[in-house]
Amino acid sequence: MMGIHLALTRAWRRVLLGISLAVVPGGFGAVTMVAPSGAVASHRGPRAIVARTLSLSLTTKLHLVGRPGRVLSEQGSISGTLAGAAYARNTALSSTRGEGRFTFYPKGGGSMSGEASTSGHVVGARIYFTGTARVTGGTGVWAHASSSNMHYSGFMERQNFRVTDHLTGTLRY
Repeated sequence: MMGIHLALTRAWRRVLLGISLAVVPGGFGAVTMVAPSGAVASHRGPRAIVARTLSLSLTTKLHLVGRPGRVLSEQGSISGTLAGAAYARNTALSSTRGEGRFTFYPKGGGSMSGEASTSGHVVGARIYFTGTARVTGGTGVWAHASSSNMHYSGFMERQNFRVTDHLTGTLRY
């Protein structure tokens, strides 16, 4: 009978524990594996991750948390493609330019973070702005989230610092 050498990884050793091997003599030989009922193969090691995309169209409604100043901390909600909570920290670079960092907490878990750069103009009691945003990462299902050149627009009420803005673009996660 021809001897058969099986090099098994630790994971496969566990799977094959209790499995009987029957070797048929002759030629190259054949190996038949019979697994006991209820045995489940275990996979450990690298896995291929399929990149997914999501066309985002989000609206955020934010209100001021703390004192107004050059830096505004705000919180509120997101709706649209995703729904959940939103937090933002906006910095006024001038009366018509700003930048901000945001974190969204979509229902279902995890978080998604990013940054925006805007320019705007004042009309009466509102500051209107447009600009670009990008998602830079996250946690949970959004851990590998990224985007670039997303469109960002909205307005801020000058009397109470309430913000309504829109974010559109393609997200990879």
